[in-house]
Amino acid sequence: MPHHNINSRTNTTTVAGNTFVGSYAADSSENIIINDGVTGGFLGLKHKSGATNAVVIAANLSAPYYASNGSMNVFADASSPSGFVSIR
Repeated sequence: MPHHNINSRTNTTTVAGNTFVGSYAADSSENIIINDGVTGGFLGLKHKSGATNAVVIAANLSAPYYASNGSMNVFADASSPSGFVSIR
């Protein structure tokens, strides 16, 4: 699977984050760990597992790339392995 889908958004793979996985999955999609965007305060972009912290939002192309806790905003898209893609 390519890193970007046909709409130039980043394909993602959801991981648990309990072991080191790095930034990218074997299929070249970006590893993400979903958080609720509220609990735990500021998380930043990267999780200790190497994956990207992500918050699921409604599909809104005018939404910012980053959530207020530093995570990447993603929205549902059935074409991605995890069912989510990045805003841009």
